[in-house]
Amino acid sequence: MNRILFDKDISSGFSNSKSKGKLPDNLPSPLYLNLGCGHDVRDGFLNIDIYSNDERVINMDVRNLLLPDNSTDLILASDILEHFSHRETASVLAEWARVLKPDGVLIIRCPSLRLQTKAYNTNTWDADIASYMIFGGQTNPGDYHCTAFDETSIKKHLHNAGLEVFSFEENDIPQTEGFINLNMIVKARKLDRSSAIPKADDSAKLQSDTNQMPSLNIVWEGSQFVYNSFALINREHCLNLIKSNVAEITIIPYEKDTFSPEVDPRFSVLSSYDIRYKEERKDEITNLPYVWIRHQWPPKDEVPKGAKWIINQPWEFSLLSKKIVNIFQKADEIWTPSNFSRQAFVDSGIPFNKVQVLPNGINPEIFTPEGNVYKLDTEKRFKFLFVGGTTYRKGFDALIMAYIKAFKKTDDVCLVIKATGAKTYYRNQTMENIIARVQENLETPEIIYIEDDTLTENEISSLYRACDAFVLPYRGEGFSLPTLEAMACGLPVIVTRGGATDDFTTDETTWYINAIKKSIGTNIDGDEMAGETFVLEPDIQELIDTLKHIYNNPEIIFSQGLLASYHARKKWTWNKATLKIISRLDYLYSTNMTEKAQKILTDKNDTYLEICYAEYEFTNNNLEKAEEIYVNTLENDKLNNKFTAHCFNRLAQIAITKNKFLDAYKYIEASKAVEENNPETVYLETFILNAEEKYIEALEKITPIVENWNDFKFNATLGVNLSKYLLQIADTFMLMEEYAEALEVYTAALAKDNYSPEACFGLGVCYKKANVLDEAKKMFEWAITYNPDYELAKKELAELNAQQ
Repeated sequence: MNRILFDKDISSGFSNSKSKGKLPDNLPSPLYLNLGCGHDVRDGFLNIDIYSNDERVINMDVRNLLLPDNSTDLILASDILEHFSHRETASVLAEWARVLKPDGVLIIRCPSLRLQTKAYNTNTWDADIASYMIFGGQTNPGDYHCTAFDETSIKKHLHNAGLEVFSFEENDIPQTEGFINLNMIVKARKLDRSSAIPKADDSAKLQSDTNQMPSLNIVWEGSQFVYNSFALINREHCLNLIKSNVAEITIIPYEKDTFSPEVDPRFSVLSSYDIRYKEERKDEITNLPYVWIRHQWPPKDEVPKGAKWIINQPWEFSLLSKKIVNIFQKADEIWTPSNFSRQAFVDSGIPFNKVQVLPNGINPEIFTPEGNVYKLDTEKRFKFLFVGGTTYRKGFDALIMAYIKAFKKTDDVCLVIKATGAKTYYRNQTMENIIARVQENLETPEIIYIEDDTLTENEISSLYRACDAFVLPYRGEGFSLPTLEAMACGLPVIVTRGGATDDFTTDETTWYINAIKKSIGTNIDGDEMAGETFVLEPDIQELIDTLKHIYNNPEIIFSQGLLASYHARKKWTWNKATLKIISRLDYLYSTNMTEKAQKILTDKNDTYLEICYAEYEFTNNNLEKAEEIYVNTLENDKLNNKFTAHCFNRLAQIAITKNKFLDAYKYIEASKAVEENNPETVYLETFILNAEEKYIEALEKITPIVENWNDFKFNATLGVNLSKYLLQIADTFMLMEEYAEALEVYTAALAKDNYSPEACFGLGVCYKKANVLDEAKKMFEWAITYNPDYELAKKELAELNAQQ
């Protein structure tokens, strides 16, 4: 939910505190879930909500239930489904259906649009009451109703999720004693599918079992064997549609091929569906309905005959040109990969219900955090990467300006530029002359320029892995595949806020550069626009500061990259993207292709995805689950040294939090055996030494790391910054009752991290020991400000206030 904290609890059931409950180690049987429970906490249920003051409530997003498939007997979802965007309804219900056992029951209570409109049309409700009831109380951003349902729609959504409605009841409550919302209660049972989603090694068998009659003819018009993103997207969707075997595919090329299908064994099958080489099909197939999908640039205005016409088109600016609006108005439906593009189409006058968001994806078997690494001709240890056209729209000039202002030649940093389309689709728009001038200046920081449009996907993925962070301060994007690919390969990203990448980036994986809207007029390259058109102008100073921050704190990169990889490879794959296309075609043609396709278009799991999942659980403080996954992944003897050491160090961290110092020591020694110069094994070891009261030895081990931090920080993976190392030294002095030394080091730690509650708390204790009570009180107050749940600080502050 789009939820923000508010100043205090709201009487209608919203809490200001994140719920703190966790899943039990052993799930109860039978297992009952109460989703989005609010204050309705029930005995015998696992009560789940993100915000709650009740310690029994488990902190979990109901859109991503951390539960096994087919594990749940009953789900109660009362007054929650309507709070999700209508674009999420299908995925939310599919997630709930996933965890239900066959014949498990889902009970939904939500407003009945039929009864609500009836109450308004009969003047039982006036417009104000109707608005309140239909659109929600709106006490905070999570209290909005985003979707409405009636009997037909809710049954359709549940059916598509694999659930059969067996009870439907509407509560037409008289409004004579106060206004009460008019709800429906729907009970549905999960159908017992005899054929479960196949395992990866069953896919070949499944292919031979699904030679059923296709449901539809799909004509896909667009380039295939060309080096650009349009062709890449066409290939991936066509390959998946062919593989799913639910429709008859005909491919119509748009541009002349620039490479052979032989570059990738996967591509050979595409030629047999190319209209130039395709064999004739039987009449029973050619007589099926046709849909004609065009994904190309520029879009054609020729209306296909005898077929529903769909245009699949990204867009980068706030409005379309009038020429394209005229073309789009003729099509039956418009698909676009981002909400940003969709808004541009709607704002340009395209009917909102004609435009659907169908996103792009990545191949999780190619774009991974582990694999071959591209050889870069540099000795610099930190590398930013830009992939795309060196154009104004991509914000390339802003990046160059920020980079040369942020760094100097002696800094241990390099900007790698992988240019695309300089001689083709971006011809006469690129800034190679700027790059050349910058490189000629002997005082500017290092830049590596790569101009090779023939790199394969495997080579591109190796380039991502050769770098540390991806940066794209764009002014306009329709989706940005390179951003998603970089995330999949384990790179955190720097992108403009407010654009297309908002759809798939997250706060945990991304540094957003704020931007303002900048007018580019009503005419672009000779085309009259639908109105005054805007781009996003990124804040250059913020970009400079962000580049500096990341370079100065490289220890945060690895963990954030794992979270980025997990997010991209788990949720944004081509299989998932194609299934959304098939689902949309099901809706348009009343077919049932998705049910068959989802058994084939499945993503494989692998050890590196599991490590990323463990990192996700660790950062969400689900330490038991994280520990289990880290241990399991270490059974794979093919892990590289960096990932192996990281897993051992995380396990040592978890053991230390449990005061299991023998286990922690075992993991630390295992990590040292893999990577000798990893600073984090020393950091973790000092916790054990302090517990054993070996304070001098702890200081002797950790002090050289701090003194040589600029050398060690590039090898760090746990996200522990210099301030934390200083805190560990200060804590050691505190244990030795050397308060003056502790005060000095806590002050240094706070200087490195101005918002460290631990440093503030340590300073408060030191000042209290020195009887400087006003300063002590101020430090405890700061600690609580930076961490409102800091109980020790609250206790110390309360004691000081009591004394005064």
